[in-house]
Amino acid sequence: METFQSRLTKQTFQCNQCILAAACLALVAVLCPTMTSTLRLWNADYQTATGEQQTVTLSDGSSVYLNAASALNQNYSPGQRRIEMLAGEAEFKVSKDKSRPFIVVADNQEIKALGTDFVVKITSQGIKVSVVESAVQVSQHGQSGVAPVPVHTGEQVYIPAGQRPDPIAAMNISHASPWRSNRLIFESEPLAQVVEDINRYRPGHVFLSPSLGELRVSGVFSIQEIDNLLGVIGKTLPVKSVALAGSYVVLY
Repeated sequence: METFQSRLTKQTFQCNQCILAAACLALVAVLCPTMTSTLRLWNADYQTATGEQQTVTLSDGSSVYLNAASALNQNYSPGQRRIEMLAGEAEFKVSKDKSRPFIVVADNQEIKALGTDFVVKITSQGIKVSVVESAVQVSQHGQSGVAPVPVHTGEQVYIPAGQRPDPIAAMNISHASPWRSNRLIFESEPLAQVVEDINRYRPGHVFLSPSLGELRVSGVFSIQEIDNLLGVIGKTLPVKSVALAGSYVVLY
């Protein structure tokens, strides 16, 4: 015969199981978006790790120069050459083929090549498109009624996430992809973006207090001596830092 104590113990065990199951479901709900995103990057056709760069020759002869911590998929068909950028930054040198347009999709934006050489950079706040040679057209995916934005040689455009493109800006062509020569060039760049770039190349992670994100950084820095950039930030801006184990740094 089941005693009161045994029933109570059984009910307590079942209750604890329910609590554990609920906690696991809550954890999965929090982690699934991040895990799904990470798995997509791992399964990409082409990807680079932190600090790694890679040159890829596509099946049509076009070249892609992948910056660090970047990933993309190649989706070619008889009528179109389509690249899905998942993360990071890449320079595209496109082989001409009028019968098959070359289109890069990044953060719900479509960049259609009208020439041969352009750079696409995905950040946490949006994307930046820089044209080294000829021109591209930038349009929002699925917005057929909105005229595409043309961007020509020596110009760049920034598209904040979920918004219309900012005005076209002039740029120095040599600054379009300085990472290909192991340099980082900043011209009054927000510290939040600088830290995001540092984390592409540096093991561990640099954490930044949100209150410091709009401080500005300018200068030319070597990727191979990336910690020197952290030193300059500490000396020239009202920023303090603390180093933690495993190459982790907190800026506050």
